[in-house]
Amino acid sequence: MNNSEIQKSEEMIEDLNKKLAKCMSTIESKNVELLNLQSTLGQYFAEVEAKEYLEQQNQREGQRKQSGRKKKFWLSFQILKKSLQKGRAE
Repeated sequence: MNNSEIQKSEEMIEDLNKKLAKCMSTIESKNVELLNLQSTLGQYFAEVEAKEYLEQQNQREGQRKQSGRKKKFWLSFQILKKSLQKGRAE
């Protein structure tokens, strides 16, 4: 190999090293981007689960309150019914 061939080879190697460094930098930034997306996605799913849990709790609480209202209504109705029956008996 003569000097010009050696110089060309060295320039090609230097150019390839620059391209490799650029690719490695791109890969690293994409990895950081993926980690951020994974973190965001994890947070999103945690928020969805929390929201679903709260909705279930609110639904259960609403059912309990409704059941309590029905019981109160039923008891009031029974008291009123007995009161009316007493009034007729007298």
